[in-house]
Parts: sequence; structure tokens; C-alpha cells
Amino acid sequence: MGNIKKFVGENAYNVIKNMAVDQEALRKALVTPQNARAVFSDLNEFDAKSLCNEICNSGTIGQTRETTQEEIIKVFNSVGYNRVIFDNETEIADCKNYYINGEVICTYNNLQSRMREYHMLVAVKSNIDNIERAKNPQREDEYGTSILNIQIARNGSHMSIKNRYNHTVCEPDSTLNNNLDMLYMGLQSMVLGYYGFASLSSKKAHYNKIVNIGNVYLKYHTEKNNIYYGSFILDGVNGVRFEDTSRYFITIGSNDRYDNQPLVIDFQNKKAIDLSQDKTK
Repeated sequence: MGNIKKFVGENAYNVIKNMAVDQEALRKALVTPQNARAVFSDLNEFDAKSLCNEICNSGTIGQTRETTQEEIIKVFNSVGYNRVIFDNETEIADCKNYYINGEVICTYNNLQSRMREYHMLVAVKSNIDNIERAKNPQREDEYGTSILNIQIARNGSHMSIKNRYNHTVCEPDSTLNNNLDMLYMGLQSMVLGYYGFASLSSKKAHYNKIVNIGNVYLKYHTEKNNIYYGSFILDGVNGVRFEDTSRYFITIGSNDRYDNQPLVIDFQNKKAIDLSQDKTK
């Protein structure tokens, strides 16, 4: 991961360093270190991980990942969960003891009935008995994620990850944004694949001032005629242009609302390139 640190910058690297990142996919999607750092600069931790997950999983939507219990357990073990239960009603019932009064998830109101409608996988942290409840509970804090009750509808329509705090925190049924790749890149497709499903949705998240064209992500400051200007130029007809930062520089343009066309400065030919007449669809 050392080389990718230079590419995305230290701040982004500290967020994604424990994920199984496809470095080549990141480089291909972000193109230049300048753009990579700009893309991650305004994202919070979860958005950064979500974007990384989106990039690294590009092209896998619709494909079922073949796997085994052993492979899934090994991955959970690597991120601190030493007990993993697959659809065992008796063992899952025993896990009710991990929830304090007033925070027991509603699944236990009728566990048998729930398991007829959902596949259920439960992952328990190895040190769960020593993890103290936070004074200011947060959904993704150590206590909230110390036991994950993962439920996948048997018809493949949706999944949810239940939180140990239950409704003490906001949206407790969307722990980790219902995305196991937040724990380990590729874990989501493993778990879904084990139950015979491909990804549940191909919907992309929206990130402010980040455009995705042809699986290339650009942090842009200006858009004109469907041409996006940032560390390089990106549009749907020509793809990536002027990405060589040793030769080209993209200006931001003036503050004049009527004349804020950015220019491409070509240092080699000592000229400014105006793309204002280019039109793409």
C-alpha cells in the first residue's frame, strides 16, 4: 500500500489503508495524484470508503461471487470477529444476551418467523465482553459494531445490518451503510454470493463536484457544454484529456458569471487552449 499512499495522499491513505484496495483500479479511475487527492479532500471517512468500494467493485455488478463459509469466516476473523454464525437459530438466539434491556433488536420478538423470511448471519467481536458502552453512542463506534446481525431477504430484495445500540442511535438497521465492504473490501459480494445473490443494487452514490464518466472520477471546478474541468479535462466524447500535469495546467477561470471559461495552458507549445467551442452530449 506504500505506493498508493503517494498517489491518494496521507489523509485518504489513513482512511483506506485497512481495506483490501485494488490499487490498479484506483489509479485507472482517478488518473493523476492531483485529482486523487482532490477527489478525497472533501469526503468524510464513510464517503471515502464508499467511493473506494465503488471504484474497486466497478464491473462486478450482476456477477455472483462463489465462496464458502470458511472463506467468509477467515475474513471476519481478520477484522476482529472471532465468532460467525450462519443461520443457526439456537446460536443466534443465544446472542440476545449481548443486548442490554431496552436495546434488544426486534428480530428477537419472533426469531423463528424472521428466519423464515431472511437469511441471517451474525458476527461477534472476540473482545465483546470487554467493550464498554459509549457515553455518547455512535452507530459505527466499537460497541455498536461489536455484534453485527446481518439479514438478507430470501427473495434477494434487500439486506440490513442491525446495530447493538438498536434505536438508541439513528438508523440502526443501516449499520456500516449496509455495506460489509466497510469492514473488508469484497466481503459484501462474498456474503451475498454465499446465499446465491449478486449485488443487490448498482445504484451509484452522489458526491459533490465529482463526476464519473466511463468509470473515471474527476473532482471538477467548472462544467461547460458537458465538459468537466479539474486536474484534467473529462467529457463523454473524448474521455480524459490534458492529464499530463508536467505539460498542462487547467485554469479555474474568472469570477465573471458571463466569462468564466477555464483555459488549458500548454507549457510545451507556450499557448492557451480554449475549449469553449467544443460541444459534447
